[in-house]
Amino acid sequence: MKTQMIIMYFVAVFIPILCISVIMIAYNVSRLQEYHSGLLSANNNRVRSVMYEITSQIQSISDEIVFDGELIEMLSKEYPVDKAFCEAVDGYGALESYKRNYAGVADVFVYTNQKGAVDYRNFRAVTDETEAESWYRIAGSQYSVHWDIIENGDSYGNSYWNLTLVRKITLYDTDAEAVLMIKVSDNYLGSRIEDNDCSIVLAIDDGRIFYGPDRSEYGSRGMLDFVNPDDNYFTYQGEIAYNGTMIKSCVSTLNMTHSDSWVYVVTMSNSAYASIQQLTVTTVIIIMFALVLPAVIMSVFIKIFSKQVNAMRDEMYRVSQGDYDMLEQFEGCYELNAAYGDLKIMVKKIKEKDERMYAGVITRQRLLNEQQIMRFQMLASQINPHFLYNTLEMIRMKAIVAGDGETAKAIKLLGRSMRYVLDNTGIQYTTLAKELSHIETYLEIQRLRFGDRVNYVLECQDGLEPEHIEILPLLLQPIVENAILHGLEEVESGGVIKLSVTKDAKSCFVIIAISDNGCGMDAKTLRNMRRNLEKGTMNNRYGIGLYNINQRIRLCYGTGCGLTVESTEAEGTTVTARIRYVNV
Repeated sequence: MKTQMIIMYFVAVFIPILCISVIMIAYNVSRLQEYHSGLLSANNNRVRSVMYEITSQIQSISDEIVFDGELIEMLSKEYPVDKAFCEAVDGYGALESYKRNYAGVADVFVYTNQKGAVDYRNFRAVTDETEAESWYRIAGSQYSVHWDIIENGDSYGNSYWNLTLVRKITLYDTDAEAVLMIKVSDNYLGSRIEDNDCSIVLAIDDGRIFYGPDRSEYGSRGMLDFVNPDDNYFTYQGEIAYNGTMIKSCVSTLNMTHSDSWVYVVTMSNSAYASIQQLTVTTVIIIMFALVLPAVIMSVFIKIFSKQVNAMRDEMYRVSQGDYDMLEQFEGCYELNAAYGDLKIMVKKIKEKDERMYAGVITRQRLLNEQQIMRFQMLASQINPHFLYNTLEMIRMKAIVAGDGETAKAIKLLGRSMRYVLDNTGIQYTTLAKELSHIETYLEIQRLRFGDRVNYVLECQDGLEPEHIEILPLLLQPIVENAILHGLEEVESGGVIKLSVTKDAKSCFVIIAISDNGCGMDAKTLRNMRRNLEKGTMNNRYGIGLYNINQRIRLCYGTGCGLTVESTEAEGTTVTARIRYVNV
């Protein structure tokens, strides 16, 4: 048995879970790689878009500068002394304004070899070292824009590399030359392209890095030694070596506007391999748990099963000796009862039949007792109303004989009201005509009670037949009662309860509005009233009656039905019941 269980475990559990797990890991790893590849491509496109925006703006600024007539005129002159050149520079402040007004501009310089030029403000005199620089030679040999990266140092010995636009300024009627240099702000570039999900490296077309997470690599070419420098539309997606580690990356190129230069945009995932590794480890742990747990459960199962088999053999021996009382002590949850034999089955069936017979006698007697109680209750419910009506009629006749007509009228109205309540208790629907008649009786009683404090008006829309409209019994009285007790609470005389019944012409709804001309409610009280009407947490002032009525209407008539409350302070309150039109 143990061998069969182990074989079953490997066939039904271990092998299927292992196969499914391998497929699941491969699928999830593939999907995760696709996700990170898509993320890298999206970030790469985003960085290219930002770079295009920044370089295009710098390009536009350079157009404004190189075609500035005032600047060209200033650079075309010769200055006999340094002071004259400085005075001319002081009179031209446009270069400094570009640095001030454009966050993407780190610095703007004009290099010139005209006579009298010195290093002053945003102007630099061309020296032999300047003429030896490659960017100066390239700018001087062409009229188009050229992009390069230029190293700069500060007073602390730190080196910085900036992406820089260099461009020749065309001068007329002079042998002097001038070159414009606009440096892109490294900090501004970082604020626009940085992303927490990936690292970004930017390099010029010759492979030199000018932006990245490691400043020590600025100006180096080693990272992009695998690219084709002649392909200015180069793209690549895969692994590249960075700081001694293979990282999932995406490489593309960005061709600069009106220029033969381009930039390599490299986006590298910071978490791709870590997330894949974490997913794989988590999945392996889950798989191990899924394989070990069934093995433990099966081991416990085999142990318990063996114990039950031994217990079954002991019980069979006791039964064979005639000890029927020991049969109930066997605790088994498997199909081992067949091994007990015919004796066990016979004894068990005899005991079950005896138990069923005894239970049947008790159940039958309980039913007879309950039926007897119901008969007594039905008889009492028939006697009590009859006795009550006769007693009220006797009292009414005595009032008539005594000449007290008002008391006789009150007793007659009370009897009519109580008869309606008793007759409609326990039934599902009544007619609207009967309900309105009961409300009129109730209002007559209240008018007898309160005098001129309570008056009423009942209106029914022309053509509406209330005797053919179904309504829940005893639905309107709590609303009318609430209007009298709370709406007319502070009214000394002239109080009016108005009940109007109309039918919505656009839909099959009956609208019953019950209003009073009492004290009304302020905005806060009305807001609490509406909220409590929905949630059933009404306070003692308004009671739980309206909430129960609202729930009855919604349960019986469905969506779109229920109560609404409108009130104006010092003018009165209107409670509207909206029910579905049901023709009898």
